Amino acid sequence: MTSTMEPTGTEPAAIDPVFRRLETASVPITPTGSAEYGFTIYARELAQQLCHTLHGSSWLAATRSPFMPHPRVDRIADVTVVIDRRHLVTVRHLSPAGHDMRDTWTVFLNCRPIPHRTFRGEVPHQVDPIVRSVWRHQVSVRIDPCDTLGCTAPATVASYRHVSLCPACANRFRETGR
Repeated sequence: MTSTMEPTGTEPAAIDPVFRRLETASVPITPTGSAEYGFTIYARELAQQLCHTLHGSSWLAATRSPFMPHPRVDRIADVTVVIDRRHLVTVRHLSPAGHDMRDTWTVFLNCRPIPHRTFRGEVPHQVDPIVRSVWRHQVSVRIDPCDTLGCTAPATVASYRHVSLCPACANRFRETGR
């Protein structure tokens, strides 16, 4: 009889916790020069445009990304922007382990997911579609339903190929690709 704690050979090998660690960095308001990399520049541009769209006067931003990405661990990357201490906007990118093109993006405004949709020629992580989603939510533009056939839930998760899904359909898409 084997112990429940012993591996039986069918379970995947344990993954070192360092691969699940996320690194957090604050985004300076003014560029610091050559030490900056793409994620920081992207976060600053997103924060500036969100501040303008939400008629704010100041912003704070931070990024969170995998410290050491691993192909067998889901990758999460967040950009969080606080505008005038009134609005908290978070853009979450989730990339499932071992799959290409199943990445999803969710935009949160004050901790609630808001509808996020892209149009032809756009990808969900571009600044313009994210800012447009926040603006559409602020001015109460009609919420589009999920793109899955027969699903009428609000589409709050965007993916490649101009697909917008509800959270339940997005989970199924990440797991099965359908």
